[in-house]
Amino acid sequence: ASVPPAPVAATPPAAAEADSGVANAQESAPPAQTEEAEAAGPVVDEATRERFSEAIAALNNGDDARAEALLKSVIEAQERLASPHTNLGILYTRQERLEEALAQLQKATELNPDDYVALNYLGIVQRKLGHFTAARDAYQQALKLKPDYPFAHLNIAILFDLYLGELDRALAHYERYQALDGGQNNKLTAWLADLKQRIRSSKEEAQP
Repeated sequence: ASVPPAPVAATPPAAAEADSGVANAQESAPPAQTEEAEAAGPVVDEATRERFSEAIAALNNGDDARAEALLKSVIEAQERLASPHTNLGILYTRQERLEEALAQLQKATELNPDDYVALNYLGIVQRKLGHFTAARDAYQQALKLKPDYPFAHLNIAILFDLYLGELDRALAHYERYQALDGGQNNKLTAWLADLKQRIRSSKEEAQP
């Protein structure tokens, strides 16, 4: 009898932080959150708006020190504006300053509960801190606000798959992410095949 080829181990997909833009070696980072998400929020003077734009450019160009200083100055001038807190949380997440990121992202969602980008990052930070239930809740809230937000689908799929062991729920979110992403991620396709095999195996083992 012929010997079947050894299976090729699939590699799990990297967590996606948000839309697109600056990226580190393993995760997609967003273009920084702008004040446009808060059109109904506080009135922002022109000087503060200019500093905020400079902070966004610095963040997207990887000039973290300048971005941090500018964002802090915007927060000092406009303490009720959520977006600077979101971006400072993004910056601290990239730097693995997780407790500081957590504080900024929680403040952002307190000021603007509809900030789904902040919620997605909040889920990432909570997952990195080992707070898996809190991470799930943050991702689910992001998806409640924006049901077709692909990166929250991918992140909650990874959480269900690798951290919570809820494989069927993971599969549903992976497939939704894949549909939204256009199905071009070959790495994810291989991982999905592996996941489906794991689901089949677990169901077979559960049978008497």
